Amino acid sequence: MNSQEFTFPTNGNARPKSVARYLAVHISTLWRYAKLNPDFPKPRKLTDGVTVFDAADVRQWNEKRKEGAEHA
Repeated sequence: MNSQEFTFPTNGNARPKSVARYLAVHISTLWRYAKLNPDFPKPRKLTDGVTVFDAADVRQWNEKRKEGAEHA
C-alpha cells in the first residue's frame, strides 16, 4: 500500500477509488450507494473511462450520515 498520507479533496472532482477510501468502504459498496441511495451524490462521466464524484457533495453526505449515526 502507498505509504503517503491520504487526503480527500474539499471540492472539485474525486475518482471513485478515492471516494471509497474516504468513506472507508469497498468500491462495490460505493457503487451500491450510488445506485440505491437517493441521497448519495450521483457520479458524472467525464469520458468513457473517467467517472467522478463531486468531492464537496460526498463530504456533505458523509457528515449527514455521521450526524444520523450519533442521534440513532
